[in-house]
Amino acid sequence: MLCELLSFIVEVGKQYEVEFVLVLPDRDFVVVAQETSMQVEMIGDGFSYVLYGCLDGSVFRSFIDFPEQEIHCEFPYLNEKFVKVTVGRIDVAF
Repeated sequence: MLCELLSFIVEVGKQYEVEFVLVLPDRDFVVVAQETSMQVEMIGDGFSYVLYGCLDGSVFRSFIDFPEQEIHCEFPYLNEKFVKVTVGRIDVAF
């Protein structure tokens, strides 16, 4: 079976609809945050980040909204709290 790769050129000045997906570790990736601002910290030189934001039901609100990340399923007691989420990477799909 052949797989066809679709690609296109991203042009400066144009807008594109994308989906951001958090790649989360298996455990110990979310804690209550001491910070109450939405911010992003890069971890080292790789793809890992620490995101600060508010868990609002099924949406993690940080520098952008991350809907349907399933954080609320595993940590329902953190709903409506500011949290610190460590992510392995953030995938972007066009």
